[in-house]
Amino acid sequence: MAKILLIDDEKALVEQLSRFLSTKGYECEQVSNGKDGWKRIQQGGLDAIIMDVMLPGLSGFEICRRIRADEELCAMPVILMSCMSDPEEIQHGLAQGADDFIAKPFRLDTLISRIEHMLSTNSLSNQLYDEQTQMPGAKGIKMEVQKRISQKQAFAVAYVEILGLNNLAKQVGPEARLKAMDFLARGLKACGKKLDSKAFYLGHMGGGHFCVLMDTDDIDRFTACYERFWKRYELEFYSHVGTKPPTNNGNQAANRYEPMCCLALCTGAANQSFRELFETLSHVRANAQSTPGGGVYHDRRGFNELRKYQASSDAAPKSSD
Repeated sequence: MAKILLIDDEKALVEQLSRFLSTKGYECEQVSNGKDGWKRIQQGGLDAIIMDVMLPGLSGFEICRRIRADEELCAMPVILMSCMSDPEEIQHGLAQGADDFIAKPFRLDTLISRIEHMLSTNSLSNQLYDEQTQMPGAKGIKMEVQKRISQKQAFAVAYVEILGLNNLAKQVGPEARLKAMDFLARGLKACGKKLDSKAFYLGHMGGGHFCVLMDTDDIDRFTACYERFWKRYELEFYSHVGTKPPTNNGNQAANRYEPMCCLALCTGAANQSFRELFETLSHVRANAQSTPGGGVYHDRRGFNELRKYQASSDAAPKSSD
């Protein structure tokens, strides 16, 4: 039974939510102010938090920021509630680290669908460490991204996969799919060693989908290393997974397996959120998939925004002690 913490000073609303969620199989705790809510969150044992933005003592925004900055709590699912529903308010709430934002008044069935989606997504991404690749798993990746966003760091995130893994498994067998994942993992680890940067972070989200975090200054070096690796070892890859390299006999696309790298950027601006960053990454990937073959694909708008943000930061007057 999932345990949900409700934080709101509207007593009638909280009691209504608690009764409704109890009928749906959830265990609920109630807190009426931000400071007590934060204390309860720190005690642990919760599966999700639903809280108002405007709270006595400590705002919902501030609690969100504290959750995302805490290494133990940063993956906690959070839904914010507010009477303010304009797009700027919603975007600001998501930028503080909320997984979802719901405007008051709302339908109870809408809320329960949001909760179920959030908890199911979180359970599917709840692996801190991936035994297959000996790397951080989906939860570890999310925690690291949330931490960097909360610290307003500028960084790049790369999504890397080998195209056609499902087809490879059908043609050669499931063991070939695992070998392909292992091959790509070793290549990405080698690129990390070449960069020799503390900001480099490599994780496996599952199913052959890898996530790389790096400094924005390291993007060109990483992509160059990534491309050199594949160019040098492509024939070895086909031998490793137990199939022949593609030929020019008209059936080339059916047996070609290439890595695809999609890059998105977090500029360090206060209005960015985890969800927004990965939605951008998904958009880049969707565009990349419409283009035949692998390669490196960039979030061009993000690169332009990063340059503008860096320029404004450089131009800002420096404070003196």
